[in-house]
Amino acid sequence: MFFTPSPKTAEITTVEHIPCPHPYHRMIKMADVSIISGGFGRILQQSEKGAQYLLTKHCFELDQPIELHVPATQPGIVLTYTLEGHLDMEHSLLGLLQHQCDTGFLYYLPAGDHYLQVPPGACTVLKLHINLDLLQLVCHGHPEMDGILEYAQGADITDWTIRNVKSNKKTKNLINKITQSTKRGGSRILHLDQRIQELLIEYVEACKKKAPKPRRGYKVYEDHKMKLRHTADSMGELAFLMLPLKELQCRTGIPFRNLIVALRDLYKKGRKEYRTEVQLRKARELLLTTDKSIQQIAHEVHYEESSSLSRAFRNQFGCTPEQYRQQKSL
Repeated sequence: MFFTPSPKTAEITTVEHIPCPHPYHRMIKMADVSIISGGFGRILQQSEKGAQYLLTKHCFELDQPIELHVPATQPGIVLTYTLEGHLDMEHSLLGLLQHQCDTGFLYYLPAGDHYLQVPPGACTVLKLHINLDLLQLVCHGHPEMDGILEYAQGADITDWTIRNVKSNKKTKNLINKITQSTKRGGSRILHLDQRIQELLIEYVEACKKKAPKPRRGYKVYEDHKMKLRHTADSMGELAFLMLPLKELQCRTGIPFRNLIVALRDLYKKGRKEYRTEVQLRKARELLLTTDKSIQQIAHEVHYEESSSLSRAFRNQFGCTPEQYRQQKSL
């Protein structure tokens, strides 16, 4: 799972993909590195998938605050360890996530579009995307961990986090073996599967001492939803959806996390997904009711290029805008 700077708040100047072996000592030795750079600084990212794990590693070197987009195609349980630095990030659903050096925490992330407000600073984070079967295996026989499993197995699961626990000597050793391993092929996968199981067990053991309780997300307030509806009515729905979240927060006065929760409850899906639906619905209407060119329609529905509109239109309706107009004119 990679983070991408939100285009409305940060301009990306370069994106580099560097295959392994690479020169970055803080990153996973046997995984390619992706580097996003801009006026905000740079972000180094990696991803590696095995039989029972998905590893991602992120190194933030930020000169100014930034909003990051975090797309999640499916829900997941994530164990995060901060290896260097300290950054307090504000997550759109989970609230304040304190990434402190040599600590780890577990959280559940629903599917959809998520956003992180990240301050200037430096921080290196390792994320382990945990499979539910593995979590059940590790928590078995630990009644004090039943709360985690109840949340993770619940049909109506929302969002939760388990507070930070301190890394111990064994945890650090396991993380080092995971990130510095130079094994290849099947032997590497088996090696990392075993180390990740051991790391999760260490986390569960540390949690037992703290008796953790999952922390629920913010509730949805009807007055927040009313403010959003009123703003959308006064601006027009599409113009409202194109506003950067920070500007929308300033206009409505709704706290950032409450704003994200209210938007999700209002649309019953991620804001980006809903915005695309509205853009394409408006484009389809203009194709049928006007003689405007595809480029003009793309501009009117806030696509920078007609090719971007055509691609999204084909994905949604199975044909290009030109083909749609021709079919309906017959």
